[in-house]
Amino acid sequence: MYEELLDAWRKETASTDLQPLPGDFYRRLNSFMRRLREEEKLADKEGIQGRLLAKILEVSVRLTENLCYLRLTKIIDASIRGAIEWDKLTEDEKPFVKEASKIFEEYNRMVRRIVEGRYTPVEAIFRAGGLKLVRFKSDTPSFVGVDLKVYGPFKAEDVAYIPEENAIQLVKQGIAIDVEVTE
Repeated sequence: MYEELLDAWRKETASTDLQPLPGDFYRRLNSFMRRLREEEKLADKEGIQGRLLAKILEVSVRLTENLCYLRLTKIIDASIRGAIEWDKLTEDEKPFVKEASKIFEEYNRMVRRIVEGRYTPVEAIFRAGGLKLVRFKSDTPSFVGVDLKVYGPFKAEDVAYIPEENAIQLVKQGIAIDVEVTE
């Protein structure tokens, strides 16, 4: 695993583009680091094996931290540009990148709305909280949102902020309509 870590670090430092890693790279690296730490604890600290294990651990820590920082920098840059190359991410990176991408998409949306002269600060407050404005097409009984809060009941034509995930489902089901906030 040490050679794979070193190879991944070399490739990442040599390129401005994010380099592909196997999906399970971090999980295997975690096992390697755990095993290395256990072996180092058991080894004679004064002996050649103990000193060698300590040095390998020290270098492995630096390589891992630097590799992760390089990848994070590249991932953030790609997220800002909306150009994530999902096939180059590990399985452990994907959930973080998915969340980060949402933030950058929202930020870019805010910039577009400002440029168009259609932005309202209240919109940002509710979007940041994961809420979406909808208009109900028909009477709707109260429901528990994904945030475990109770919403409703609503009458036809009522407008309300509800959790975005619930809003998406209600729109798909034809119960509500997305409402764009304008000044």
